[in-house]
Amino acid sequence: MKYVIRFSKTDRMIYISHLDLADVFLRAFRMTNMKPVYSNGFNPHPKMSFAMPLSLGFYSFSELLEFETDAAVDLNTAPSELNGHLPDGLRVDAIFVKPEKYKKTLASYAKAAKYEIICDEIYDATARLNAYYAQKEILQVKHSRKKGTDKTIDIKPLILDLAVDKEFKNKVIMFVTLSATADGRVLNPTDFLRSFYEYCGVDFALAAPTITRLDIILE
Repeated sequence: MKYVIRFSKTDRMIYISHLDLADVFLRAFRMTNMKPVYSNGFNPHPKMSFAMPLSLGFYSFSELLEFETDAAVDLNTAPSELNGHLPDGLRVDAIFVKPEKYKKTLASYAKAAKYEIICDEIYDATARLNAYYAQKEILQVKHSRKKGTDKTIDIKPLILDLAVDKEFKNKVIMFVTLSATADGRVLNPTDFLRSFYEYCGVDFALAAPTITRLDIILE
């Protein structure tokens, strides 16, 4: 049976890599007798994967971990049992059976992700954000480490929704939905913010935005 865990990541756990995060969940699985199925071969590994792993330093209220197990999971009691063996900053919010329509990994069906972003050092943020988004094109240079070349792309089609929630003297809280399709039409929030800060004439290297993923949108 295939299951999906929806969990939140806050506090110190925003600085843990997804590989270490997998080890944390494996230990919790062993303590609750939720034993994942392992692959065959010379180097067997548990059949579990994360949909759209986040970069370090990002908060999230929408992390998805899919795994396969031979034993049935009690969907009512398993979340609290797992939470009893997870460190502070990780919390299982729900466990559900993976829908049959998703034959491949959930990452293959990712369409977009919604974020709450708190920006500092931005004055007149609402007006600037509206002017930024009103541009016909929003060009950004992307560097390919593999090819060692630069490519200029228009990221505006990858910004699916953008709205200000609250604005203060030099700070703004915004909601933004960014494309995250499996075919490579992906815009991560760091690149989006770098583009916006550059438009505002603010050095992004000196900024300290807070980024929280609110949802992963699947097809």
